[in-house]
Amino acid sequence: MNKFMKWLNESFAPKMQKINNNPWILTIKESIMQVMPLIFLGSIFCILTIPGDYISWWPNFWTIYNWTFGMVSIFVAFLIPFNLMEKAQKKEPYRCRCCRTDPVFPVHQSAVHRRSAGKLRER
Repeated sequence: MNKFMKWLNESFAPKMQKINNNPWILTIKESIMQVMPLIFLGSIFCILTIPGDYISWWPNFWTIYNWTFGMVSIFVAFLIPFNLMEKAQKKEPYRCRCCRTDPVFPVHQSAVHRRSAGKLRER
């Protein structure tokens, strides 16, 4: 047993620590931890549906169960890139080169870019 524990501490643990410190692994781990309350809530509703197989008057909780795990998938799909950008400390959003506006709000693109297209070529 001591030999096994020594191997775990000296050989296995450093390799796993290196993998665990990968930014992508950390991001996925943090994202799942942030949605853990919804996972617990969905699991409770899953357990509550079991008596419905044996008791005829028991309410059906599958709809709530499906809703909570559907929300988990949406939240994780949002949180993985969000947490990754926080890890990268990407505080300054990408800006358009010609007018320095935020491309998330594309109001300027139709008017400003058409007018400035000729000016950019002249420079």
